[in-house]
Parts: sequence; structure tokens; C-alpha cells
Amino acid sequence: MRPVALSDEIAVGEMPSADEITILARAGFRSVLNVQPDGEVERLLSASDMAKGVAAGSMNYAHVPIASRRVPDEQVAAFAHAMVTLPRPIYACCYSGARAAAAWALAVAPAMLPADITSACAGAGFDMTALLSELTRRHAEPASVHAEAASAEIKPSPAPTAADTPTPTVSARPVPGDAAPNVAPKGTATAAAAVDAAEKIIFPRAAGAGGFAVSG
Repeated sequence: MRPVALSDEIAVGEMPSADEITILARAGFRSVLNVQPDGEVERLLSASDMAKGVAAGSMNYAHVPIASRRVPDEQVAAFAHAMVTLPRPIYACCYSGARAAAAWALAVAPAMLPADITSACAGAGFDMTALLSELTRRHAEPASVHAEAASAEIKPSPAPTAADTPTPTVSARPVPGDAAPNVAPKGTATAAAAVDAAEKIIFPRAAGAGGFAVSG
């Protein structure tokens, strides 16, 4: 696992192990946004197990399963809503972090220039040029398109119990541009600071274990 910051409030990366969930909490992350579909990769934690681990670390959790970088509107909506309802900084994760980065790119497209989005993703190690036309379309859409969806009721997973791990319910598309401020809430660490703290904890152990894979 290697978190990389995309903005002041969100970092993305690989799915954490049970031990690494503890590292995320110690590093200052306040929420985990899991976009990995259950059962896709057998060795990864299930959404239910991850929810329990996140709750044990006193963090918040949401599960928005995404199957590819071509993220459907409903999943973009759920991801965008989770970004504003979950306490920040947020660690968004999947098998490699690429789908989480793509979901972020599409969610913030109404409020950010496509070139700025692809630059931020490239700086984090993710090539999103294949999404450029979709990012451009979303950025150019009339404000009324997003305002119409402002009443959407999308509920991220509450703190899980041992017997229950709910997933987000999507009824409409929210307003990603308004729902993704660039500044972390006052009194919380930024994603970049949390990444720095995580690196100090992760890197020595990873080096001792022979390193770890980083992929986009």
C-alpha cells in the first residue's frame, strides 16, 4: 500500500491489509472510501472485513464498488457524495488505486479544468488521458444539469456493526463540483500530511520485508 495525494482532502492507493488499516488511522486519515468490488481478487479483504477494520480504527467507511476506469454516472455520483459526507482526509482505494483516481477525476470534473485534473492524476502516477473527452464533457455541462440533481439522496455506509455492512444507496447524480471542496475541514490533517505520516510508518517496514509493488 502506498497512498498518494490527489488534493488536500483525498489520497488514493492500493487496498490495505488489516495491518495497514491501522497504519492509515495512525497516519491521520479519518475515512476510507473503498471502490474495490467484492470477490474480484480473492486475496483482498472483503468489504465487510474492511468495514470492521476501519471501524476498529475509529475511522469512517463507505463502499462504492467500481468495475473499471470507465465509471458509470451512478458510481461517480456515489463517490462524489462520499467525498463530502465522509470526514477528511479520505483514503480511497482499489486494487491499484487507478479506479479510485478515475472516480475522483470524473467527480471533480464540473469544478476543475480537465488539464488540471489529468495533471494531478499524472503527478500521482495515474494516466487519465483516456478520460479527457469525458472530463471535458462534464466540465462543459450547463450548471442546471448538476443543480437538477442537488436533491439526490445518496447515503454512504454508516459505521458498521459486526453483523451489518451497508453500502451506498444511489438514487440520482449529485453536484460533484459543489460537493468536492479543495480545502480540508478546519482542524483536520490534509491528505498530503497524512500521506507523509503514512510513509514514515510504512516504508521502514516495507523495506525490511523486501519492498512492495506500486502500480497505476
